[in-house]
Amino acid sequence: MRHEPPPLLCVPPDRIDEFWPLAEPLIRSGYDAVDEFMPDDMPGWLKAGKGLLWLCVRSGHVVAAMTTSLEPKPSGLCCRMVACGGTELEYWKACEDRIVRYARDEDCASVRVTGRPGWGRALPGYKIMQVDLEKAL
Repeated sequence: MRHEPPPLLCVPPDRIDEFWPLAEPLIRSGYDAVDEFMPDDMPGWLKAGKGLLWLCVRSGHVVAAMTTSLEPKPSGLCCRMVACGGTELEYWKACEDRIVRYARDEDCASVRVTGRPGWGRALPGYKIMQVDLEKAL
Protein backbone atom coordinates (compact mmCIF):
# COMPACT_ATOMS: atom_id res chain seq x y z
CA MET A 1 0.00 0.00 0.00
CA ARG A 2 1.41 3.40 -1.01
CA HIS A 3 0.92 6.20 1.50
CA GLU A 4 0.98 9.91 0.81
CA PRO A 5 4.46 11.05 1.82
CA PRO A 6 4.65 13.33 4.84
CA PRO A 7 6.53 16.59 4.49
CA LEU A 8 10.29 16.22 4.09
CA LEU A 9 12.10 19.29 5.38
CA CYS A 10 15.68 20.23 4.58
CA VAL A 11 17.28 21.93 7.57
CA PRO A 12 19.48 24.91 6.68
CA PRO A 13 23.06 24.50 7.96
CA ASP A 14 22.72 27.54 10.23
CA ARG A 15 19.77 25.89 12.05
CA ILE A 16 21.37 22.49 12.77
CA ASP A 17 21.78 23.25 16.49
CA GLU A 18 18.04 23.89 16.73
CA PHE A 19 16.96 20.64 15.02
CA TRP A 20 19.79 18.23 15.88
CA PRO A 21 18.20 17.16 19.22
CA LEU A 22 15.16 15.90 17.25
CA ALA A 23 17.26 14.15 14.60
CA GLU A 24 20.13 12.71 16.65
CA PRO A 25 18.29 9.76 18.25
CA LEU A 26 16.86 8.74 14.87
CA ILE A 27 20.19 9.03 13.05
CA ARG A 28 21.89 7.15 15.90
CA SER A 29 19.33 4.32 15.61
CA GLY A 30 20.36 3.87 11.97
CA TYR A 31 24.02 3.51 12.95
CA ASP A 32 23.10 1.19 15.83
CA ALA A 33 21.13 -1.05 13.47
CA VAL A 34 24.29 -1.80 11.47
CA ASP A 35 26.60 -1.91 14.52
CA GLU A 36 28.53 1.24 13.53
CA PHE A 37 29.58 4.27 15.54
CA MET A 38 27.93 7.55 14.62
CA PRO A 39 30.59 10.20 13.85
CA ASP A 40 31.05 12.47 16.87
CA ASP A 41 31.11 15.64 14.80
CA MET A 42 28.10 15.01 12.60
CA PRO A 43 26.46 18.30 13.69
CA GLY A 44 29.67 20.17 12.82
CA TRP A 45 29.82 18.40 9.44
CA LEU A 46 26.26 19.53 8.74
CA LYS A 47 26.83 23.09 10.00
CA ALA A 48 29.87 23.35 7.70
CA GLY A 49 27.62 22.56 4.74
CA LYS A 50 29.35 19.26 3.94
CA GLY A 51 25.98 17.51 4.07
CA LEU A 52 22.30 18.21 4.57
CA LEU A 53 19.90 17.15 7.31
CA TRP A 54 16.41 16.10 6.21
CA LEU A 55 13.49 15.61 8.59
CA CYS A 56 10.34 13.68 7.75
CA VAL A 57 7.42 15.11 9.73
CA ARG A 58 4.06 13.40 10.23
CA SER A 59 1.27 14.79 12.42
CA GLY A 60 3.65 17.35 13.90
CA HIS A 61 6.29 14.78 14.89
CA VAL A 62 9.64 13.95 13.35
CA VAL A 63 9.31 10.29 12.30
CA ALA A 64 12.59 10.01 10.41
CA ALA A 65 15.83 11.85 9.85
CA MET A 66 18.40 11.49 7.09
CA THR A 67 21.65 13.08 6.06
CA THR A 68 22.83 13.43 2.48
CA SER A 69 26.01 14.59 0.81
CA LEU A 70 27.00 15.35 -2.77
CA GLU A 71 30.06 13.38 -3.84
CA PRO A 72 31.95 13.47 -7.14
CA LYS A 73 32.42 10.15 -8.94
CA PRO A 74 33.99 9.43 -12.33
CA SER A 75 30.46 8.98 -13.76
CA GLY A 76 29.23 12.30 -12.34
CA LEU A 77 27.98 13.80 -9.12
CA CYS A 78 26.29 11.37 -6.71
CA CYS A 79 23.81 12.25 -3.98
CA ARG A 80 24.61 9.85 -1.15
CA MET A 81 22.05 9.15 1.54
CA VAL A 82 24.60 8.94 4.35
CA ALA A 83 22.62 8.12 7.48
CA CYS A 84 18.97 7.45 8.10
CA GLY A 85 16.76 6.28 10.92
CA GLY A 86 13.20 6.52 12.06
CA THR A 87 9.83 4.87 12.38
CA GLU A 88 6.77 4.35 10.18
CA LEU A 89 8.71 3.09 7.16
CA GLU A 90 5.63 2.96 4.93
CA TYR A 91 5.22 6.71 5.30
CA TRP A 92 8.75 7.99 5.18
CA LYS A 93 10.26 5.80 2.48
CA ALA A 94 7.93 7.70 0.14
CA CYS A 95 10.12 10.74 0.84
CA GLU A 96 12.80 9.14 -1.35
CA ASP A 97 11.10 10.82 -4.32
CA ARG A 98 11.95 14.21 -2.82
CA ILE A 99 15.62 13.23 -2.42
CA VAL A 100 15.69 12.11 -6.07
CA ARG A 101 14.21 15.48 -7.15
CA TYR A 102 16.84 17.29 -5.07
CA ALA A 103 19.60 15.17 -6.67
CA ARG A 104 18.30 15.94 -10.16
CA ASP A 105 18.15 19.66 -9.31
CA GLU A 106 21.83 19.41 -8.29
CA ASP A 107 22.68 17.69 -11.63
CA CYS A 108 23.55 14.40 -9.96
CA ALA A 109 24.05 11.33 -12.15
CA SER A 110 22.92 8.98 -9.37
CA VAL A 111 21.59 8.56 -5.86
CA ARG A 112 23.30 6.04 -3.59
CA VAL A 113 22.39 4.62 -0.20
CA THR A 114 24.47 2.36 2.00
CA GLY A 115 22.57 0.20 4.40
CA ARG A 116 21.13 -3.14 5.27
CA PRO A 117 20.13 -5.47 2.41
CA GLY A 118 16.45 -4.85 3.20
CA TRP A 119 16.72 -1.41 1.59
CA GLY A 120 16.86 -3.24 -1.74
CA ARG A 121 13.27 -4.36 -1.19
CA ALA A 122 12.13 -1.06 0.31
CA LEU A 123 13.45 1.18 -2.49
CA PRO A 124 12.51 -0.18 -5.93
CA GLY A 125 14.72 0.83 -8.83
CA TYR A 126 17.98 0.53 -6.90
CA LYS A 127 20.51 -2.20 -7.57
CA ILE A 128 22.96 -3.75 -5.12
CA MET A 129 26.53 -2.53 -5.67
CA GLN A 130 28.70 -4.22 -3.10
CA VAL A 131 26.89 -3.06 0.05
CA ASP A 132 25.49 0.05 -1.66
CA LEU A 133 22.23 0.62 -3.50
CA GLU A 134 22.40 3.00 -6.43
CA LYS A 135 19.78 4.56 -8.70
CA ALA A 136 20.82 6.21 -11.95
CA LEU A 137 19.08 9.52 -12.69
